[in-house]
Amino acid sequence: MEDQIMIVQTTVETNIHARQLAERIIEERLAACVQIMSPLLSVYRWQGRLEHAEECLLVMKTPASRLAPLISRLQEIHPYELPEIISWPAQATPEYAAWCTRESDPIKVELVHPYSSQAHQAKEDPAS
Repeated sequence: MEDQIMIVQTTVETNIHARQLAERIIEERLAACVQIMSPLLSVYRWQGRLEHAEECLLVMKTPASRLAPLISRLQEIHPYELPEIISWPAQATPEYAAWCTRESDPIKVELVHPYSSQAHQAKEDPAS
């Protein structure tokens, strides 16, 4: 059975920040997909003042098992002092849920030192 799919959203100031954040999240396999919507007008109170800001909205789809690592990473790399990071569960088709789970699964890469016996064995036996 696939994980419950979660929707996570955040905002950033520019399309450049949005694209960089989206690519990093996908490269690190913390979400299967990130949609960027802009421009978006946000109206909020910050430090006692009414603010208006044009922002970009990022909407991420991730399995529930990757939610905590995604939120933790967003908090580490987000350019805002107090980023909006909101999540909620979503209904998805079994096929889409399986795809999200598969694309967000961390890949375990085994590094082989070039002078190790494994590396020499692989060079000597191309069938292995």
